[in-house]
Amino acid sequence: MNRSTFRLMPYINRAKTRADGTTAILLRITIDGKKTVMTTDFCCRPELWDAKQGEIISPTKDANAFREFIKKAEQTYQMLLNEQGIVSAELLKSHLNGTIQPIRTLMEMAAEELERVKVKSACTASNGSIKLAKFKNKCLKEYLMSIDREDMSLADVTLQLGKDYHIYLRQRKHLCPATANDCLAWLSRLVFLAVDKEILRSNPLEDIEYEKVKRNVEIRYLTREQVKMLLAHPFQQRQMELARHMLLFTVFTGLAYVDLTRLRPEHIQTDAKGRRFIRKCRQKTDVETFVPLHPIAEQILALYNTTDNSKPAFPLPPYANYRLYKEFVAIGIFLGLDRNLSHHDARHTNATLLVSAGVNMESVSKMMGHSSIKSTQKYAQITINRISQEIDKLMERRKKKGLTTEAIN
Repeated sequence: MNRSTFRLMPYINRAKTRADGTTAILLRITIDGKKTVMTTDFCCRPELWDAKQGEIISPTKDANAFREFIKKAEQTYQMLLNEQGIVSAELLKSHLNGTIQPIRTLMEMAAEELERVKVKSACTASNGSIKLAKFKNKCLKEYLMSIDREDMSLADVTLQLGKDYHIYLRQRKHLCPATANDCLAWLSRLVFLAVDKEILRSNPLEDIEYEKVKRNVEIRYLTREQVKMLLAHPFQQRQMELARHMLLFTVFTGLAYVDLTRLRPEHIQTDAKGRRFIRKCRQKTDVETFVPLHPIAEQILALYNTTDNSKPAFPLPPYANYRLYKEFVAIGIFLGLDRNLSHHDARHTNATLLVSAGVNMESVSKMMGHSSIKSTQKYAQITINRISQEIDKLMERRKKKGLTTEAIN
């Protein structure tokens, strides 16, 4: 068991005396470098206080009672340390004042953190974070149930428990390494919050090992031919046509779905030469994006709200694009895709087309609203890979025709 550094320092404020000439005795509690001050129920005359010893000089009843109080404070600290293994200055103060603060449990801390994430999600108009947090918390609840626990004291969280939880996530829940790491990080975060609130002295999961994850995320986008198909085929169904418009608008502007939901006429501006562009901060990164309006994007925008700044430009469901999920999937089938089409594919398409057209990385990054140019450089690799594939196809056709480098020479 780790021992904490503990010190009690009684003192008085000689500048503040009462009408009867006495002053209150204060007690500074220091544990592991963190301090708190409490007022005791004792007082004395300034000339009867021994600042060096921290006690009342005269052998009176009050002097003896104050020594007993200090002794009780030391015993209470030792009791908390032995029973719970953790003591904070605020916790000891609460015990001495009679307002005992119970040790918080893991699920209580989780509920508090979920509420914080919920509030933040509402502010950012994106419910992805709260959905993910709820999933990770659900996994933690299920693990506790698997070991016959509904909850546990934060003091009971150990390094071994963290390791066992990781095994449970991989072997019982069959989660992939990246998702299991996220769930384990949620548990560790709850314990870190307990440390921050001085409920725990340290986080036993601080040094836990996470699985190494090879992140080779495939960037999905539409080809020029598929974009042309989307342009040439309007849909009769109103919701399908709205989904088609949003996909095309994003192909030519690169706006994420959450930014589309917040796009208003006031974000469409005109420069001195009469060129129109979108200028607004991206919701995810808070980075200002500057996007010249393509003529096709202009045509789509003209079909919706272009004058009333109190309303969004497009009549889109708020928060998440999953409400148009069925329409996106249906459009993907129409385009002949072997995967589900998402709105974000259109954003990837925009960046890929810009890079393929030779637009420099800095400009693409500005239009995409990326916080770092590293996020933009991945599209350059797509272009290089595509060029390599086209060259391979060309070489294969040359071989079939009997045209080789030797024949040319």
